[in-house]
Amino acid sequence: MRLLFDINVILDVLLQREPFVANAAALLNAVELGQIHGYLAPHAVTTIHYLVAKHLDQAGAREVVARLLRLFDIAIAGRVVFDTATRSKIHDFEDAVQAEYVLHLGLDAIVTRNLDDYRAAGVIAYSPGEVVAWLHRQSADEG
Repeated sequence: MRLLFDINVILDVLLQREPFVANAAALLNAVELGQIHGYLAPHAVTTIHYLVAKHLDQAGAREVVARLLRLFDIAIAGRVVFDTATRSKIHDFEDAVQAEYVLHLGLDAIVTRNLDDYRAAGVIAYSPGEVVAWLHRQSADEG
């Protein structure tokens, strides 16, 4: 499954945000194990660095980004993503941009805790819990 990860899912792990951290950590583990092919939007990388640097020093934040870059591909699609996002039904522009990455790159879905905007615009969106449940079903089918 090829998934774009919303920033909030990554931050749930990095900032240990309860009650979301367990499912989010399971997803990062699944990316590390190759069970999910994870993508981040380019702006997510700089935003994550900025927010993590508030809790760590610059060197620590850069190490976090380096680790994420080893795990995730960066969703690159060019200007068309932003042009199309300006006409999106999704009110929040960042969400509209991420939805366009999913569509233009042919990804399977976005994993986010903000499901309503994406689904209203016709983008497949799963909560972290839904993807974790899918992973468990896959494991049960293989076992």
